[in-house]
Amino acid sequence: MVSYIRRLGGQVKSATHSPRDEHYSEYRGLALRLGKDQSSGGLRIVIDQKVCLLHSMGESRDDGRDSGEQIMDIEAHALADKLGQAIRERNPDLLRQIYADDIRVWHGATGSAMGKDENIGMLTAVFAISSGLEYTDVRRHDIEQGLVQQHTLVGTFDDGANMPGLNACMVIKVAGGKIASIDEYFDAQTFAPVWARLAAQPA
Repeated sequence: MVSYIRRLGGQVKSATHSPRDEHYSEYRGLALRLGKDQSSGGLRIVIDQKVCLLHSMGESRDDGRDSGEQIMDIEAHALADKLGQAIRERNPDLLRQIYADDIRVWHGATGSAMGKDENIGMLTAVFAISSGLEYTDVRRHDIEQGLVQQHTLVGTFDDGANMPGLNACMVIKVAGGKIASIDEYFDAQTFAPVWARLAAQPA
């Protein structure tokens, strides 16, 4: 887990995009035209969230959904709510309940994926150095087999210091009543104080 944190922290200046981000250049041009801040990865997160939202545009559906699709929407939102609850309660057992055994959690900041145990292990380490965590300003867009969620992760370290607010975007896919995959986009630089504290923890 520590090696992953170091990889993630090292992506601040050298992050690359996966081939899945086929619209990266398009959104980079858009962000530049809008005059978005490029310092400290500011442009990076603007691009990543645009790529993330591409899922909601590219997979949007018309209003003629059948009952099965409506049930899927309800299930996806319920699981996303449970994910938010697990973060708020800092509860790894709840994460284990809602994650599929073969879940794949991919991070745009590293271009690599984590399995169930590795991701829960990393989040448990974050829970251990915090006294509060919560997704705020949650916005969702329904897509096939899941949803896209934008939010800001806010929290407090265990010594009372505030964590930096982390703007993030997740593409969540569900299957069989579990979260089957998460593709997550965020600016790793923003969370540098968290990575530093995690890296300083005993192995």
